Amino acid sequence: QAVIPNQNADEAVAPPVETTAIDSEKNKPWCKQPAVFCIVGAILIVSIIAIVLNTANPFNEPSSTTTGANATNFSPTVEPSLVDTTTPPSPTTQEQEGTTLTTSEPTVATTTANPTTAPVAAPPTASPTVAPSETPPPFAFYVMGDVPYTNKEKVILENQLDEMTANRHLGSAFAVHVGDFQRWQQTSCSASAYTDFRTTLLKSPLPVLVLAGDNDYLDCPQPQDAWGIFIDTFSTIENEWDDRLPTGINTLEVNRWFSQRPELFSFVADNILFLSANLLNAPDEQVNTEEWNTRMAANVGWISQESEAAFAQNNIRGVVMFSHARPSSNLRIYYVTILEQVFTNKRQLPALNIHGDGHIFLIDTRFSENTNWSGFVDLQVDQVSSVNVI
Repeated sequence: QAVIPNQNADEAVAPPVETTAIDSEKNKPWCKQPAVFCIVGAILIVSIIAIVLNTANPFNEPSSTTTGANATNFSPTVEPSLVDTTTPPSPTTQEQEGTTLTTSEPTVATTTANPTTAPVAAPPTASPTVAPSETPPPFAFYVMGDVPYTNKEKVILENQLDEMTANRHLGSAFAVHVGDFQRWQQTSCSASAYTDFRTTLLKSPLPVLVLAGDNDYLDCPQPQDAWGIFIDTFSTIENEWDDRLPTGINTLEVNRWFSQRPELFSFVADNILFLSANLLNAPDEQVNTEEWNTRMAANVGWISQESEAAFAQNNIRGVVMFSHARPSSNLRIYYVTILEQVFTNKRQLPALNIHGDGHIFLIDTRFSENTNWSGFVDLQVDQVSSVNVI
């Protein structure tokens, strides 16, 4: 911080020069030596005096003396403008894309050479550029489904997982497979088909949660056996990434209904509630009414219970629901029920329903329009061609 010279300091006053009257009567010469020696001697005396004076004031500055506790200040012969620090600049705040930037008003400088000179503004200088903190990437996750049905599709999926590892979306936190990872006619739902698929998924750089599709148990020759294999293989697969998560990715705190329906999960990430439901479409002759009703009641109970707890404990800004089956007339009762029991007072809250089963990418808002559930959007992921980033 520049020191401002004391403008009230007394001006330097040269000491009075004492003069002695010349005795004209005596008229004695000032030097009794020959003239040349007198001239040389005078030059030497003048030089010595000049050196002494220059040493006492090396910057050739006039001294300025003060009395009392005030210190002596020296002002350069050419005085630059000194920043007036009596009034600090007031900051102004600007909001830019969510980042707060603080800038200062232009600095005003004053000169001190002449106290009567009005303050003058310093030339405008570019304030140092401060790079705003980088905006974090948007929150994202990966979704896939209905793959791999063949060995060729398995290779494609493995390549897609390798691409995720090499060029992962920086905001992504997990991946979800929405069911149907096999053609039961080819695998016969053998245990090796499940373990092979698990091995493939473990190549993902992010935790993967897996839902069951109709091909994964309901259509199998022995549905109950296939169901047991599915639960044993995938109900806790997301824990396999706990010790190898990418930097900056937090462990998912996944809730599962282990006592009754271990395939159902829920968790909150980035203030978004993620829920799963076991929804399948099957031919009427293949449907066991008792099993169907039990499963539908469990889905509704799980969605209601987990939603109520999440809304009470978190500032939920959106809901994402995963299932396998695309909405159908048989499943309409499920969506109407959760709307009435869970989302009646939250129709404006964004609710994304993600599923597979249709094998093409599709966004559908008809249910939203028919039920006045304005926040609801149905999204169907495509098969094989890509791992969708949501």
